[in-house]
Amino acid sequence: MAERQAGAQIKELATKYQIDRSTVIAHLERAGVPGRRFQGRVLTAEEIQAAGELYASGINLMQVGERFNVDRRYLRKALPEAGFPLRSPGQQKRS
Repeated sequence: MAERQAGAQIKELATKYQIDRSTVIAHLERAGVPGRRFQGRVLTAEEIQAAGELYASGINLMQVGERFNVDRRYLRKALPEAGFPLRSPGQQKRS
């Protein structure tokens, strides 16, 4: 449980303990460990601006979320509210 709270991925834990990912998730749920790594964290206005600029440069939402320690689903809502249009999933920035 401490490994997950320290940032270990579910896939890493499953491989390490030679169990299925669903088993890892079940153990974490029973222990009360959040399923999402960055659940609940929000950004300040300045951080949203910086995240939006980074996203606009062509980096995808998952990578931006990792840099700012937030979930990409949070960014899908927060960036458009701050005036940053979102690309379609998988779409690259046009040069």
